[in-house]
Formats: sequence, structure tokens, C-alpha cells
Amino acid sequence: MQDLSKMDKEIAFKIKLQIALIWNAQRLIDVYPEKKSKFNEYIEERKNIIRDILKTNHDEIWEDGKKLFDL
Repeated sequence: MQDLSKMDKEIAFKIKLQIALIWNAQRLIDVYPEKKSKFNEYIEERKNIIRDILKTNHDEIWEDGKKLFDL
């Protein structure tokens, strides 16, 4: 479990930015279903950025006791 509230603010911001971009892409899949594969590639790229920052392949990301994302 990674708790953003206990991390350096700059690192936490970078992770939250990637999560927001993933959530946005997931919503756009519903609007543009014909581009689902491109959005899925984009989502994987964002997840890889988070993995690189956290130096882990799988983890839960929390902030202030609230689960934000499952990597």
C-alpha cells in the first residue's frame, strides 16, 4: 500500500496527475468506443509511469484513508 499523504508532495502530485489522466481516458472510452485500443495503450503508459515512480509492479494507492487506485 502506498499512501500519498505520507510521500513527498511533488511525487504525490505526479502520481495523482497520472491517475487523473487514467480516469479521464477511461471516461473517454465510453464516448469513443472505436478508439478503445488506443485509450487502453495510453492507460498502460500512465500505469507504467506510476510503476516507475513507485518502483513497484502492483500496489494500492491511498490518500488520507481513501483508496484512489489499484495498480
